[in-house]
Amino acid sequence: MSGEGRTPCGECGAANRARALYCLACGAKLRRPPPPVTETRVDARRLRGWMACFDFDQTGETFLLREGQNVLGAEPREATVLLAASRGQVVARHGAIRLEADGGAWASPLDGAMTLNGAAVPSAGSALHDGDQLRVGAYTLIVKLLP
Repeated sequence: MSGEGRTPCGECGAANRARALYCLACGAKLRRPPPPVTETRVDARRLRGWMACFDFDQTGETFLLREGQNVLGAEPREATVLLAASRGQVVARHGAIRLEADGGAWASPLDGAMTLNGAAVPSAGSALHDGDQLRVGAYTLIVKLLP
């Protein structure tokens, strides 16, 4: 790039708008730089269920739950279920949902408070069932578990 938001022509060197497809000076097709490569984290664990949010700013959004521990929180490097922190009172590692291979499910708080069907979840955790309502910060999440 020869200037901010400009793309140089490979044929004549003229500066063109960043999104231009052809050079305005000579008509040559402009080469666009490839999009930046981003790292994608793939979770190969077995899908065991999901949660759906029915309030707050993420109404209708769903969050996958996989076998093993699923950390709910606001820190992308720590949480497997990422919730917004700014308006939802969610901390980096707010709580966890553990889904066992035999179908058992548990919810437990980590660094934040959680409620399950209106009752506080103790630090030891509580059993989780299909259709339970989990409250994390300002989020109300309905849990759906696969058989």
